[in-house]
Amino acid sequence: MSSGLYEIAFSGKLVAGFKQADVQKSLAKLFKTSEDKVASLFSGNRVVIKNKLDEAQAKKYYQVLKKAGAVTSIIDMASGKELVLEAAAPKRPRPMESGAPARPRPMETAAAKKPAPAPPSAPAAATAPPAAEPAGAGGISLAPQAGNLVDESEIEHAPPVEVDVSGITVAAGGGNLVDESEIEHVEELDVDVSAFSVNEQGGNLVDESEVEHTAPVEVDVSGLSVAENAGNLVQDEEREKKKTVQVDTSSLSIAEGDGNLVDDTEREKKEAVKVDTSGLSLE
Repeated sequence: MSSGLYEIAFSGKLVAGFKQADVQKSLAKLFKTSEDKVASLFSGNRVVIKNKLDEAQAKKYYQVLKKAGAVTSIIDMASGKELVLEAAAPKRPRPMESGAPARPRPMETAAAKKPAPAPPSAPAAATAPPAAEPAGAGGISLAPQAGNLVDESEIEHAPPVEVDVSGITVAAGGGNLVDESEIEHVEELDVDVSAFSVNEQGGNLVDESEVEHTAPVEVDVSGLSVAENAGNLVQDEEREKKKTVQVDTSSLSIAEGDGNLVDDTEREKKEAVKVDTSGLSLE
């Protein structure tokens, strides 16, 4: 049996096309709280947002939350059954077994084909009662439908700015934005260019009389000669002659093959080291 009272429950499900971050921001504005508190509603657990509502109020909250992107459920507090609001999809007509076109019904007339008149608009639902602290929602309350998300006391009203436009006029179409008296007129400069002329194409930019001619430098190359091909650039008499170094190798000899490079008499003889191994044994 229904008691006529309903509750709004939310389990974190979103309307298709909505993102969780955007829905959290919208719910934070609706509930007038921070996004951190709203994030706890998306834990996946069932949370009762509002209870003890009549059917009209419950449907109103359902639609407001749906516009924000949250899919909620309307539960009968007495029976625990969910109130289904979405209409079932119409059944598709079964195809005709034969290829003959469908015949109109005998009682079907032109008047019957006219669309049914729209039902009279339902009276506006009563304004939701003052929001009380809902069970399991952590102190979150829902603003009335079509109300401001910000309380009137939180709105900062700036005083209107009064601008004196009495000295401002609108210029005629095609006129100057600056008055003629405000334009600064600069006198034209009279420049004498009678002494200037344009040189012919390909000519020098400097007159021949202005060119400074440098005397050619004479270099005496009579004492220079060109060496023959593959010859030395330095003459034999110009080279520094070095003395040949003579090394006495009369006392040197070559050892026989596989022989020692050091003679036995030149080797340092070392005494053999005797190690006492009598106390050692192999296990």
